[in-house]
Amino acid sequence: MGLGKTLQVIAVLLTLASLGPEAKVEMASHLKIDDRRLRFLVICPPTIVENWMKEFKLWTPRECYESLGNVITVNQLEKIDQRVYNIRRWYQEGGVLIIGYAQFRAILTPKNTTDEAIAQRRKWLLNPGADIVVADEAHIIKNPKAKIGELFSKIKTGSRIATTGSPLSNHFEEYWSMMEWISPGFLGPLKKFTEQYISPIKEGLYEDSTAHQRKSSQTRLERLKALLDKKIHRKDIRVIQDDLTPKTEFVISVPLTELQHKLYMGLLDQVKDDLGEGGGGKGGLFKWINLLRLICNHPCTLRVVCLIDPDLTL
Repeated sequence: MGLGKTLQVIAVLLTLASLGPEAKVEMASHLKIDDRRLRFLVICPPTIVENWMKEFKLWTPRECYESLGNVITVNQLEKIDQRVYNIRRWYQEGGVLIIGYAQFRAILTPKNTTDEAIAQRRKWLLNPGADIVVADEAHIIKNPKAKIGELFSKIKTGSRIATTGSPLSNHFEEYWSMMEWISPGFLGPLKKFTEQYISPIKEGLYEDSTAHQRKSSQTRLERLKALLDKKIHRKDIRVIQDDLTPKTEFVISVPLTELQHKLYMGLLDQVKDDLGEGGGGKGGLFKWINLLRLICNHPCTLRVVCLIDPDLTL
């Protein structure tokens, strides 16, 4: 989060939407369309669908509204008929459709639906589907045997963007899955990829790894980075650090007030009674951590919670 992935993707989509079929720029031939708007499909975790909507509204210049088209989602609609109607309208009119992974799966694998209706939905979302598909937090599709991974493998869209904030050195299997979706076969079969990269790299990451294993690990990692540079747009803080003001952090320790200390000691007594030796009290330890946060913030906030929950006697 906070790496600018959403803004970069929006900038790319707005640029492509604004270009006409006669534009003198290098772009895929299937994106040079002169009889309709481009169709963009953004699939993301359901918790950030609204964030994508807000970001599109924030960063889309007014002069791009017409070329981009409507930015819609179906996650907030309760009735399946309304969702299907919006998806069909997006497919016909172009624009941006933002949908959560769970909703994407539910719409394409519904219960008590005719084969004809399912085929129509798969036409809209899978084949031919969108002109560009964006998979945000794309490591979610890491399991090709899971239903969402199976559906993603059936997307026929020629242009695909996968975004993730995970570093390359973590979860190599997820990277393979993302690359397999973006460019099938680019990294070869998973078994071969594991033998060539995953196993040698991981062998050099342990505390008791030999000097040879560590050197081999770094060599394979650098080789993998060079290979993926053909497909991955990877940037870090060095790109913008010269434009940022220096960061200064202050750590200030503030002692508890007399009332806070009294509440804190009372909290400890209740924690012991609630959790006991088994540690299985109602709500668990996290309930007490949240109450401790209230005490450290201000006793008045704790008082409000105690009035709502009569089981608390602090």
